[in-house]
Formats: sequence, C-alpha cells, structure tokens
Amino acid sequence: MKDKSVTYIHGIFLTKSIHKKLINLFTASGYSIDLISLPGHESENSYSGSDDISLDFFNNHKEIINKNRILIGHSTGAKFILDWVDRSIINTEIELIIIDPAIYSGKFQYFKAIIRNIVDDLRFILDYKKVPFAIPINIMKSSYKLVPVMTFLKEKNVLGAFSKLNNFNYKILWGTKDLTTPYKWSKEIKKIYPDLQIIDILNRSHGWIIEEPELLLKYLE
Repeated sequence: MKDKSVTYIHGIFLTKSIHKKLINLFTASGYSIDLISLPGHESENSYSGSDDISLDFFNNHKEIINKNRILIGHSTGAKFILDWVDRSIINTEIELIIIDPAIYSGKFQYFKAIIRNIVDDLRFILDYKKVPFAIPINIMKSSYKLVPVMTFLKEKNVLGAFSKLNNFNYKILWGTKDLTTPYKWSKEIKKIYPDLQIIDILNRSHGWIIEEPELLLKYLE
C-alpha cells in the first residue's frame, strides 16, 4: 500500500485553522497530515533565537519531516523547503510539492510583495466570496514574533535550489493569476532551468490552496 503521509508548511501570516478544508480533505482521502506552523505563528515556538532561523526550524521538525513521504510548502513555507534543498539537508527519498514559492530577496521585492498580496486578497474575496485570509488578528497581536521569518523572507535568495530539485521526485504548482509570488517568476525560472517541472494552476491566485485543496490532491494521487 502506498505511503500517504504528508508534512505541510504554510505561508507567512497564515494559521492551521485556515487550512481546515485542506486537512479535512486529505484525511478523508486516506492521507495522514502533519501541518507545521512557521516560527512565531500561533503557539509555534520552534525558533530558539539562533542566527540561522531556517536551519533551526528544520532541526526542530526534522523527525516529522523525515517520517513522512511527502513534503509540501506554500509561499514562505516553500521558500524554507527550497533553502533546505539548497543546503542538501532533506532526504532525497522525500517527495516535494512546491506551491507558489517565494524566491527572491531584497527589501524592494519584499515591499512589492506586500502590495501584490493586498491585490491578491481582493481577488480572493471576488473568487471565493470570503474575507481574505492573510494577516489574521491573532497573528497581528504578536507580530513582533514574526520578525525572524520576515527577515528570512527579505534576505534569502533560493533561486539556486532549483538546480538541485532533480535529485528529488518533485512538482512545482503555480497559480497563473498569482500576484504575491508572481506567475511570471515561473517563466523566468524556466529560462534558467528549462527542464523544471512547473505545473500551471489555471486562473488561480495566490490563495487557491486554501479554498481548493482538491486541485493539489489530484497531483498526489
């Protein structure tokens, strides 16, 4: 019987409760899923204050990551996974699913992403008739805890990790209407690494995984 164990790492400003639909769908489909919050999110205290938040984060969860067959990351979660790939610290037998990844570094890129995310939130309202999920109140109350993750997001460039993905069984899924981590990035990456497996999720913006996890599930079956 095929191993259906999954580790899922969400994006910045998100919560486990926001992913209830995804968790329920995966569970109903026979998957066991461990959802890991980023450092500083909810009750997650996996960051010890070291200078290397990414390595610290991995070491605090490597038992969960290594026991499951599939590792999925969305947005900032995907950026952490790509950093671990670049460092060669992930077991290459683990299947990777990279969703709408944050890639580039720099303050300019970071602040542009914030503006684009606001537009994506407005699109989320139109698409799903729900209040946008980004930056929920319970996280904003403790936003100072997110500084290390935001620093990682601004300063870490993981473009080189794509050259190492061929060591894994992997898929990259990218919403064609994504503005937060723009879809055009996928085209830029393909020019550098033409053999990359990038799957277009048609007419979907950055938050599609929250409300339509079934679009992800079909790529795992």
